Amino acid sequence: MPFIDVNEISLEKLLNQPNEVFKLPLYQRPYAWTKDQWTDLLEDVLSLSENDIHFFGAVVVVPTQEPTQGLKSFYVIDGQQRLATILIWLSAIRDRIKDKNKGLVKHINKNFLFSNTFWENRPITYPKFELGEYDNKYLKNILEGNIKEEEHPIYRCYEFYKNAKFPDDIWQIIINNIFVVYINAFNYFNAFKLFETLNDRGLELSAADLIKNFLLMNTATNKDIFNNCINEWEEMYQKIRDKSPVKFIRRYMLANYKGKFSESNLYQHVRSRLENNLPNQYLQFAKELNNSSSIYKKIFESSFDDKKINKKIDELKTVEVSPSFTLLIKIMPLYEEDKKSRRDDILKILELIETFHIRWGICGQSTGSLDQIYNEICDGLKQKKFEEYLAYIEGKLSRYVKENVDDEIFKRNFASRNFKFGEQRTKYILWKLCKPTGETILDIKEIETEHIMPQTLSEQWINDLQNQTGKDKNQVIVSHEEMLNKIGNLTIIKEAWNRSMSNRIFAQKKIDYVKSDFPITNILKDKEKWIFDDIESRNKEFSKEAVKIWKWEGEPIIEPDIIRKKVGEERKEFWKGLLKLSNEKIWRFSNCKPSENGSTSGGSGIGGIAYYYSITLNYGIIGVYINRGDKKENNFIFEVLLKNKKAIEELFNDTLMWDNSPGTRSCFVFKKYEYSGLTDKENWIKLQNNMVNGMGKLIEAIDKYLDKIAIENKEYEKLIEDKNRIAKGYVLRLDFWKSLLERRKNLTKVYEDISPSTNNFIGKEAGKSGLYFYFTITNNFGQVKLYIDRGKDKKEENKKIFDNLYERKKGIEETFGEELSWERRDTQIFSEIRKRYSFSTLDDKATWGEIQEKMIKGMVKLEEAFRKYINELDI
Repeated sequence: MPFIDVNEISLEKLLNQPNEVFKLPLYQRPYAWTKDQWTDLLEDVLSLSENDIHFFGAVVVVPTQEPTQGLKSFYVIDGQQRLATILIWLSAIRDRIKDKNKGLVKHINKNFLFSNTFWENRPITYPKFELGEYDNKYLKNILEGNIKEEEHPIYRCYEFYKNAKFPDDIWQIIINNIFVVYINAFNYFNAFKLFETLNDRGLELSAADLIKNFLLMNTATNKDIFNNCINEWEEMYQKIRDKSPVKFIRRYMLANYKGKFSESNLYQHVRSRLENNLPNQYLQFAKELNNSSSIYKKIFESSFDDKKINKKIDELKTVEVSPSFTLLIKIMPLYEEDKKSRRDDILKILELIETFHIRWGICGQSTGSLDQIYNEICDGLKQKKFEEYLAYIEGKLSRYVKENVDDEIFKRNFASRNFKFGEQRTKYILWKLCKPTGETILDIKEIETEHIMPQTLSEQWINDLQNQTGKDKNQVIVSHEEMLNKIGNLTIIKEAWNRSMSNRIFAQKKIDYVKSDFPITNILKDKEKWIFDDIESRNKEFSKEAVKIWKWEGEPIIEPDIIRKKVGEERKEFWKGLLKLSNEKIWRFSNCKPSENGSTSGGSGIGGIAYYYSITLNYGIIGVYINRGDKKENNFIFEVLLKNKKAIEELFNDTLMWDNSPGTRSCFVFKKYEYSGLTDKENWIKLQNNMVNGMGKLIEAIDKYLDKIAIENKEYEKLIEDKNRIAKGYVLRLDFWKSLLERRKNLTKVYEDISPSTNNFIGKEAGKSGLYFYFTITNNFGQVKLYIDRGKDKKEENKKIFDNLYERKKGIEETFGEELSWERRDTQIFSEIRKRYSFSTLDDKATWGEIQEKMIKGMVKLEEAFRKYINELDI
């Protein structure tokens, strides 16, 4: 007997078999085609001439081995979406012509929509295709002409074809010119083996489909195990069908197997871990999936038996902690086994998860690394008893807290970051700052985030801020943009208030604030005014409170076999190597210094658009980041780039990832290098080279098409002109400093440790903290200067240092050989003493040699003149 029987046949030959019917196996997915697929099919058929052939893919069947009152019945293993759609379309044609051609109506019914038999002395009619339990009644109604107005994809398909424009005789093209490869696989094993290589037309198989097929293929030789496997899979699928089955299976794999699992490689990983097992082991996998799906459903629905646990899970979902579902899938089944004794530990673990995610997110750590963190924890739990879980989880997370988000880092980021207005997590953080009691239940829909200083400043707001702060209008606008989304300028109000508050002045807002039940809002009634200093003060107050609310007391687990540097130190070492390579090829990052941060960025020449490098434990990223403060503006720029996606990726010579998630204000275009990361030090040089070379190509590709935004919208014309002018200035200054530092080698050994920059200054500390020797450059003059700035709150100290030096002015200028410009700058924090050297224009490189020589010699004399007196300063 052959492995399979294959024939290329028309739909007429497939359907016009009066003694054959088709059924859908229990495990097959519901009808899933949508307007996109219906339209494609319609257009394909309308384009056919009388002699054209349209290939419609494969239809794979297996005999049911079940007697059906004299008919042969076949299970459709592949092709059910296509077959069902054709029958629906033929039904729509029949109903359109039922009053014009009753003979044709009868012909379509008898030969294509139904099969007929004579059984036990009576004629019996069967629908040509019987779908699964979720869809069959709808298809049966369509085939029988009992059309009902119900919301279901099958009815929507029927209405689409009934209302579409096509000639009445198109049915002949459908049945005579559409061909399929009809494959009788004889048994399930053959069918599933074949199914792995086939996709439904226009609707690719998901990882869940492929995994299901793989399980059934490997249990098909044992009827009982096969049927049990179908039942386990169907039970599982029904629990999570509206919760993304692929995401659930991925979380299950992360919870139970060590490794990296993406949705794109999920099937391959499942297959590699199960291949060559016995049928009952595949069934066991299906059972475990089914059991875990019950837990996953309860997590999603917050439907455990304990109200306090459900409340905490609801709060976690508000904070957006989906990576932690991996851990919950692992631990919650053990809670279900012994709820009473394990409840307290579970609640403490849930609190740990919230604190960890709040800190991780606020500090801007990569969410991409969270899957691996939880995978590592779940793998370690295999060797632990439940009683050890809490300490182990806290210890493992503590390592990442101490290295990346400790109290100081968290407090600093909490006070300085821009919070996303309207984001659920922002509302939750503000709600927690109100210190609600443990029994208070949060309804996130009832509250809105409120800007105390509004998003759009009215003229009265601007005038008030000018009068209250001493800033001019431009300074007010700049400070407003900087401080608008800081935590200190945000509060929460009841939903109905927000529109009415709008951009009213602070005195009017206080009238509503006093009515608020939220303490952080109500207390604003005591403020006389609201200026930038108030926001800064509230930033600090809230950041201190946040450290207490999301307190971390755990200590990292001591793992003697693993000796490695702190992540921050490793990042600094990685950036040192990368930036050295980068600065040899790309000027954009010349101002960046190696740091312990996970990313470093350089300007594009347009405010709010930056190129960035990023490194995690497992991969590196290069990209461009768009956040000009307004989502609509970000979207516009992103869409201009997206229109040119093909050309950009051709210039880049690789595919890029395009991310414009609705839930975030920012947009990203980036490339991920997944073969290596911070933990793979042996491949750092390769990764650094690839990232730097990739960045060069990315900048070339993106810059070219950023200029097109002025073509798309004339309002951006000045923006692009400014971008190109600024970029030209950056390159010019970088070249100037390179030339100056090279020329320095022939005149002095001083400044060997200084790097060129795109800034208008370069320099170094003058031997005392807060005192600096700077070269500076403008378009018409260069300077050497001693710059005095000991810090934000050290204005008086700066002036005392200046006065001390000024008393020695005569001796300093005698050593220098010329008069200096002494600028105390009483209205500003800093003071400076400088010498200016004029020239025609920075654009004229022919004059650089003369001015650079004057500046270098001037700096040597300046240092010599001040060195003695700086050393004598008691600071």
